[in-house]
Amino acid sequence: MPSQADPAPDAGAPPPGQDGLRWEVEIPLLNNPLVLRSLGLALGLPLVLLYLVIALAAGPSRPAAFFLLTLPLVLLGIGAFFALVAVLVCGLLLGNRYDAVFVLDEEGAHYFSGRRSGRTGQAAAMALLAAGRPGQAALLRSSLVKHLAWPQVARVRLRPGRRVISLYNSWRPVIHLYCPSPQLFQQAQAAIAGYRGRPAEN
Repeated sequence: MPSQADPAPDAGAPPPGQDGLRWEVEIPLLNNPLVLRSLGLALGLPLVLLYLVIALAAGPSRPAAFFLLTLPLVLLGIGAFFALVAVLVCGLLLGNRYDAVFVLDEEGAHYFSGRRSGRTGQAAAMALLAAGRPGQAALLRSSLVKHLAWPQVARVRLRPGRRVISLYNSWRPVIHLYCPSPQLFQQAQAAIAGYRGRPAEN
């Protein structure tokens, strides 16, 4: 398989080698529909679940205005606050870019956070540990590296306009491969088809 190497290995990523396909890319954040969709789900689903829990716990003891106006407004305010924090982090701290390293080899597809993003993620995880939130710290650290073996890839979706290849397991997308050039998009598509033994289902 073809290989594209970077000048130096990134934190957490294997060094450039002769086997497989490896590349580094800066992923846009605030103007990226895939990122915004994930952010919306990450913020929206917990708020919906919280609404249901509060509504079930309150029962008929609260007036209808509480469920139709007060509670939704409070939850929307909470969601707006965390959305603002996310925008500030993405725009100011990360510069609306997230550097990443992708590797395709015989074992599967691999994602690693880049140097800058990896340092930021590790610092945030340490802050969560210091705040007494080890579960959230572990979840954040696990998001810095992802692996998906080829037998686990149930579907491959191509997005040529954005040069993104999405790899799904049996129920959700696991890794979005961002390709910085049309040539690399074609290389990655061919590598995936070769490793899986069949073309993308899209």
